[in-house]
Amino acid sequence: MLKEKLIMIKIRTIFFGGIPTAKKCLEFLCGLDKYHILGVVPESPGYICKFEHGVQVAEFAKMMNLPLLNLDEVPDLNPELGFSVRFNKIISADILRSFTNGIINFHGGPLPYYRGTNCANWAILDKRECFGISAHLIDQGIDTGPIIKNFWWPINNTMTVFEIFKEGLKQIYSAFCEISTKYPDVSFIPQNEINEKKWEIKFRKNDEINKACITRFS
Repeated sequence: MLKEKLIMIKIRTIFFGGIPTAKKCLEFLCGLDKYHILGVVPESPGYICKFEHGVQVAEFAKMMNLPLLNLDEVPDLNPELGFSVRFNKIISADILRSFTNGIINFHGGPLPYYRGTNCANWAILDKRECFGISAHLIDQGIDTGPIIKNFWWPINNTMTVFEIFKEGLKQIYSAFCEISTKYPDVSFIPQNEINEKKWEIKFRKNDEINKACITRFS
């Protein structure tokens, strides 16, 4: 009797990111057989991560012979799925539409409560006793897409912004491993249906952190 060969149709995937934590995520992704990595969109040329030491995404991609892409090259590759880890560029609607199943982003704050930037700073200013990061689908807003899961951990009043930020990077890597392994067996929940905390929902801008610090500590 002839043995039938099971052919796995791999998911056509593009990875977005630059920092060493993103490199760890990309390395994990390379070890999962279900993904065909079409290429990698790194940070801007010459980008050097100042807050985390280690091999960055662009260097690792070259080591693995993965194509380095510009954003405008992405649609021509007919991607199915994207993963974005601490990627610092806005992805346009045209590029988003080129992904059959969208782009999953790993955001450095718990959504929908902490959209925007400087999430760890706001955790301290808001005197939170716990904090988190989110895995969510990117839409045309900023950090407004449907959520797969929030990943929470306790914080206390002795922790610094950098300590919360670094813990967030660890949580992002753990979340990435979980979500990329489970996919496509994941669910997406609209942000208006999230009710994990009784926190105010805000979009946090860069200039707001300076104003908040002056008000709070002057």
